[in-house]
Amino acid sequence: MATPRFLYLFTAVLILTLIIDSATSIEQCPNCGNKTVPYPLSTTSTCGDQSYKIRCETGTLIFDTLNNSYPITSISASAQRLVIAPSQLLPSTCVTSDISHQGIQLNSSLPFNVTSSNTIMYLNCSDSLLRSPLNCSSSSLCNTFLNSSDGGGFATCRDRSLMCCTFRAGGSSNSYMIRVRESGCSAYTSFVNLNPTFPVGRWPDPGLEIQWVSPREPVCGGQSDCAVDGGKSTCGPDATSDGGVNRCFCNTGLVWDPIQGLCTKNVTCQDLDGCSNSKRTALIAVATSLVKRKVITDVACSVCRQAWESVGHVFFGCHYAKNVLRLMHQSFDWKKVVSMYKGDYLKFLASSHTKAEFEQIICTLWCIWSEGNQVVHSKKSRSASALAAFSLQY
Repeated sequence: MATPRFLYLFTAVLILTLIIDSATSIEQCPNCGNKTVPYPLSTTSTCGDQSYKIRCETGTLIFDTLNNSYPITSISASAQRLVIAPSQLLPSTCVTSDISHQGIQLNSSLPFNVTSSNTIMYLNCSDSLLRSPLNCSSSSLCNTFLNSSDGGGFATCRDRSLMCCTFRAGGSSNSYMIRVRESGCSAYTSFVNLNPTFPVGRWPDPGLEIQWVSPREPVCGGQSDCAVDGGKSTCGPDATSDGGVNRCFCNTGLVWDPIQGLCTKNVTCQDLDGCSNSKRTALIAVATSLVKRKVITDVACSVCRQAWESVGHVFFGCHYAKNVLRLMHQSFDWKKVVSMYKGDYLKFLASSHTKAEFEQIICTLWCIWSEGNQVVHSKKSRSASALAAFSLQY
């Protein structure tokens, strides 16, 4: 009996659980209190990646913004995300304590940004917000929150003369800030992965989720800087930089794992039907990378900058991605696949295409996602036709 095609994807996922030969290329930072500090986050100059600095103070992890600091309540290394605690209200007011800093403002030159998983509630807002795209109606979630007995910590914001507004973070204008000021809204709170159908008593604790971009290979001044990985990488020029930057690039047969911060063995043939003349290598390697990078989640589209979008949108609903796939002569139920979450779209595509077609789709999706990462790093994206041609080559 022929093996169901979607099982090839599951094989890729299972590969993640295998023990593979590897060598640490960067030292992971020690725990801070009882919290693990995963790579690439760095609490000292001798561990982690220095572009991903956080602080450890008396057993508490701290995330520094441009002009303020916030305690980190949780970290997910696999999802490359952390959650910080928003500022509290000043006593007997509806004003957050960070109003003097104009709220949360991230440094846009660093590899951190606000995710689309945050539901932001602006409180004590002026009438000027009525002209904004925010939901400031009486039925908005912030009013539901304030009117609930479980929102007692914000009782000073319940005055009916004070307006509140709700929006989902992650658009281009708020990827790096949650702004408060006296002329707009003087207070805010935030909830991560909030299910609006739940009663307020079942909402999570307030928090703001921040994600980090996958780190590049470590910068090196010479081969001795790469010696820590047991000789599994070589110091060489970074062709994607403006010049003068060298990195520890993994040797032939090894690939850089940005989650673990090490060089690992490249994935080879894992074809359940046998490896003779197999074309499955790219499929398995790419599908594995998709899972390891947690592409199967909710994100903001880095190419067309649409906020609060599913991965289905990023790959199939974004006008850029759609043009690439159409140029590749791919045809499927666009509406159906856009609404899918958590990898269901991969199973759907695997069940409706041949092995060769599915392999090509996966490689195309990987190219689209990689292009999105280039945009995150402030690089101009290629045209849809150029990316389609590159995908065929890839």
